[in-house]
Amino acid sequence: MNKFISFLIGGLLTTSVFAGIIDAPIVIQARAPNGALIQLHDVEGPCVNGAKLATWVSPNQKERIQGCWKASEDVLSISWFDAEPSQIPMRAFLANQLKPNS
Repeated sequence: MNKFISFLIGGLLTTSVFAGIIDAPIVIQARAPNGALIQLHDVEGPCVNGAKLATWVSPNQKERIQGCWKASEDVLSISWFDAEPSQIPMRAFLANQLKPNS
């Protein structure tokens, strides 16, 4: 029984470490129509194949979800870690761009 409890606690601690938000410098950010922020970072974090880290920040700034982004000339593609994808036209993203400290 003690081994099971140790295993369970170890698993919970490991999960909490990997579930943490990665704090990385913001390269560019834009405000969505609902007031949320989409922040793009120039680090890979857990992303692969050339994708970089992205962070979604709720309008009240209490929730954060990260994901991985790639951009083409026309579309910003983000795969969020909560399994929701985003396809944002680059023109719309750049039109709503904010300074990183805003």
